[in-house]
Amino acid sequence: MYRLVILCFICFTVLPSKAQNVTPVSLDSLSFRQLDSLFSNTQNSNFDSLELYAQKMLQIARNENDIAKKNKAFYKLALAYKRQGKKAKTTQAIDSLALYASKANDAYMLSNCFNLRGNVSYEEGNLEAAFSHYEDVIEVSKTLEDSYMSLVALNNIALIKKELQTPKKALIDAKNALKGFMEEKEAYSEISALHLVSELYLDLYRENSNPAYLDSTLQNVNLGLKKSKAYSDTFGYYLFLSTKGQWLQETNQFDEALQVFNEVAAYFKDKKDDKWQMFMYLYLGRLYDTLQQPKNAISVLEKASDILISKDFHFNDTSEIYLLLTKNYFYVNDRKKAEYYLEKYKKLSDKVQHDNRNLYAKLHNAYNVSALEKKISLIEEKASFYQKIRFVIIFGSICIGIIALIFYRKNRINRKKLALLLEKGAVPRKSVAPAIQNAKIEDAEVQRILSSLAQLEEEEYYLTQSCTLNSVAKKIDTNTSYLSKIINEHKGMSFANYVNAYRIDKVLTKLKAEKKYQKYTLKYIAEQFGFSRHETFSRVFKKQTGISPSNYLKKIKNDNL
Repeated sequence: MYRLVILCFICFTVLPSKAQNVTPVSLDSLSFRQLDSLFSNTQNSNFDSLELYAQKMLQIARNENDIAKKNKAFYKLALAYKRQGKKAKTTQAIDSLALYASKANDAYMLSNCFNLRGNVSYEEGNLEAAFSHYEDVIEVSKTLEDSYMSLVALNNIALIKKELQTPKKALIDAKNALKGFMEEKEAYSEISALHLVSELYLDLYRENSNPAYLDSTLQNVNLGLKKSKAYSDTFGYYLFLSTKGQWLQETNQFDEALQVFNEVAAYFKDKKDDKWQMFMYLYLGRLYDTLQQPKNAISVLEKASDILISKDFHFNDTSEIYLLLTKNYFYVNDRKKAEYYLEKYKKLSDKVQHDNRNLYAKLHNAYNVSALEKKISLIEEKASFYQKIRFVIIFGSICIGIIALIFYRKNRINRKKLALLLEKGAVPRKSVAPAIQNAKIEDAEVQRILSSLAQLEEEEYYLTQSCTLNSVAKKIDTNTSYLSKIINEHKGMSFANYVNAYRIDKVLTKLKAEKKYQKYTLKYIAEQFGFSRHETFSRVFKKQTGISPSNYLKKIKNDNL
């Protein structure tokens, strides 16, 4: 449930004061510093204005050609897009921040860049990548005079440990981060760490029912509510209030808990914060389930499910939504719906169990999934059920035999391709950068576009995840249709194949030249060379080279022994 708490808090590093309202008309008269101050003062109360302030900051930075200001502007822009839920634009802003921070050798902004990437990976459910990025924050921060960003990373690592159902270990890190923020007098970050500590005490109570943990939860929540009011942090205040609602439910104060949950849900609905709306509907669903009010539970949980599907969220907690819907549809004797959500729970839990076995086991036991599944199955006709099972077994056996035969044949071919690839040290395909030799380029505009494409290759722009046909067209000042035509005519391939060919060339060069890349996971390699998903990277790599990247890595590692 807690997934967004630190991500929403820690992203912002400036201590907020009372919010100010400034209309867009007055922005032209403001300095970069004034806009920066406005951004900080409104970051938790007026989300719609954040992008306006950041865009104006970037405009000033570009006019002055000030790389330090560009770094800060792109950082603020990434935060603004992230708050608005604009994933693609967030990634693009982070890529720009990484580029300029590297050019300026700005360790502080680089650490912020890694932290943002960790937050994005975390929200996508990729805990391994998130942990790696947070470790990068700590490593880069060693060159800084203060320890602030290291504390931020430590707090976020504690959040991952919470996600992995190890609250005691998480609490140690969270308390250390809290202590550090207090010593650094970073009051706003202190509030975020305090909220994580309060949630962890609640987790510990749920784990062993020690009432002392409930007392610690309430103590930290009340302190957090007080601090949030003092700094006009409305967003943080309602996060603490949501924890207060959970505490009320654990202490059997159900009417008060219901009132608090509805109040918090209304706030996040007004703010159009889909993620926290979904979480509040889940909290309400839990409460109604405890009160044995299945119709009310179904009503709010269906809303949570709708948000989950429409926004394509990736949270471990969402499997509980489907499980609660299964349980409550069973209570109202709706077999079809119960079966439908049980299947969705199973499919989602396959991934959850792989990434987080502790959470899967806890949910499975808490809701007695095995017994629930048996009850639902009794409603079905047994004859039909067993008939389907027999058919699946027979059909599955045939499919497995066919797949095994195909795999054996393809494996022989792939071994030959791998030997050829390693011998040549390059991809057996057409060159990426040069145009087709026989093409006659007479048009000056075509020459300009091809030169620009070559320049983008040198700058390694194609290795960024924000690289698209539209973004490249904008960079070289042309339209997408004409650019696509030029690439097809003079490169002999589509834009997507052109970019992918460039990326795979770079991957092969790095893997052969730098042994450290051979130690990285496929997910990390894919991300470093512009692929947003490692599955896409694997598919493109195999299409271009004829073998999978995992087989290629295994072979070159063996050759290095």
